[in-house]
Amino acid sequence: MEKSGKKILVVDDEEMTLGNLEHILVKEGYDVVTAGEGKTALSLIESTDFSLLITDFKMKGMDGMALLKASKERHPLTEVIMITGYATVDLAVQAMKEGAYSYIA
Repeated sequence: MEKSGKKILVVDDEEMTLGNLEHILVKEGYDVVTAGEGKTALSLIESTDFSLLITDFKMKGMDGMALLKASKERHPLTEVIMITGYATVDLAVQAMKEGAYSYIA
């Protein structure tokens, strides 16, 4: 399958989730880069332009909200989708206020 030209960064500290998301997106033709933690993802964001950042909210060290803020500071046009297994209305509202394109529980 031909690559779409869109580069996506997927960040999650759960290997299975990270692998599944990568597999699906690559199968759809996207150029996917993965990171298992926020600090590694931040390094990648500083050196690469991504069309989309998909990040888990709850991770050790730098959480998804901090990563969302850092991404928007460096690349305001990069869309961010926040994913979490710990959904609350307050968290969803906060993510959207910080610039997340979408929030998926």
